[in-house]
Amino acid sequence: TFLFYKRPFVSWLEPPFGQAAGGERAVIVHGRDFSDEHNGLLCFAGGRPAPTKFLSSGLVECTLTPIEEGSLTIRISNNNGTDASQEEVLYTFVPPITLNGTSPRSIPTTGGTTVAVFGEGFIDSGAMACKFGHDKSGLVPATFISSQEIICLAPAADIAGRISLTVTSNHFDFIKSSLVTVTYYDA
Repeated sequence: TFLFYKRPFVSWLEPPFGQAAGGERAVIVHGRDFSDEHNGLLCFAGGRPAPTKFLSSGLVECTLTPIEEGSLTIRISNNNGTDASQEEVLYTFVPPITLNGTSPRSIPTTGGTTVAVFGEGFIDSGAMACKFGHDKSGLVPATFISSQEIICLAPAADIAGRISLTVTSNHFDFIKSSLVTVTYYDA
């Protein structure tokens, strides 16, 4: 039996970049005409087959093996690699972010205080953000100042106390450090 496969179309990747540190990385490829009807769905990362999971006809999860730094082209095949998408998307591994401290370290529970976060490896990605505490409501945009500094506007807090502050450059990888905390005080 001879089977005909529609060639998949790849349009974008989520996230398009991430840190090289931290082991394997799952990314979501967006496009159309993805099919795993005959178990032939395959992701190619940098020209090599990568673990692949069918999510829908428009979404595929690929698991990438990190490289030190640089980019991998991502293509999708519906027939075990005989044919692959003509389009490709690029995933870029970036240097890891390290966090060194904040200023100020104490802020009022009313929020609205600009907090500088210091470290190494910040990038002007357009997706930089700070997360105050563990709740999604604490996620706020960051302003890129330099590769060693970003600033964030602290949200209000319900109660006083010390909380962690994490940083992301892509809304998927959240970086934390015991050196980076803020303490909310009653205003």
